[in-house]
Amino acid sequence: MKRSSLNAAFFLVLIACTATGTAQSSGVTAQGKTAFLILGDSVMKTVSVSLERDLAQSTEFRPVSYASIGSGLCRLDLLDWHVKIKVLAETEKPTAAVILIGSNDNQPMQTEKGILQPGSDEWQAEYAHRVGKCMDIMIAGGIKNIIWVALPDMREPDRQEHVLIINKIFSKEAASRPAVVILDTQKIFSREPGKFTSYIVEPDGNLLYVRIQDGVHFNREGANILAAIILKTLNAALKNG
Repeated sequence: MKRSSLNAAFFLVLIACTATGTAQSSGVTAQGKTAFLILGDSVMKTVSVSLERDLAQSTEFRPVSYASIGSGLCRLDLLDWHVKIKVLAETEKPTAAVILIGSNDNQPMQTEKGILQPGSDEWQAEYAHRVGKCMDIMIAGGIKNIIWVALPDMREPDRQEHVLIINKIFSKEAASRPAVVILDTQKIFSREPGKFTSYIVEPDGNLLYVRIQDGVHFNREGANILAAIILKTLNAALKNG
């Protein structure tokens, strides 16, 4: 596992705010291009639009986006991410992927052993198993570079407590898997990592708002910044082999 420590300030200049709409699979099969999977929940949905726009002129990758509102790893009965990732890996043959998931997972999990309460030791162990399984399915499917985006700080205290718990799980599971890079969004979008802020300070001293009012999701500016950093992280991973 590698950890990205990129800073948002490098990507604030000339980031356009033109993309709108709902992300979905591009369906493009251009010769010489390989699929880049863009996976996640509603937090990723806005970011996926920016990524699709930025990859439109790529000579190496074609974006394949699947962002499902309300989904996560706790309610696999609603959407089984393990199955979905396996199917996408088999059909699209991606060599790289990015995933941002977990914002909906501050909830109980139904297992064969019963209902596990969020944050409990048993819950954390099961969640870690599900995260690791996602990573292993991607690796087994031929994905050589996986960017796992850690959750950003959030406004509500209960959500923030959840963020801290599962970001640690993400890092721990990635540690034994060299193909996985953890992208730390707290360092990018919070003036003090671990404490929510809705804006960042631009190099000229102006404030740039990067989150919407719910204290969870990114606005267009925030999505554009994160998309640029994801691609920068991908390029660095490719260069490092």
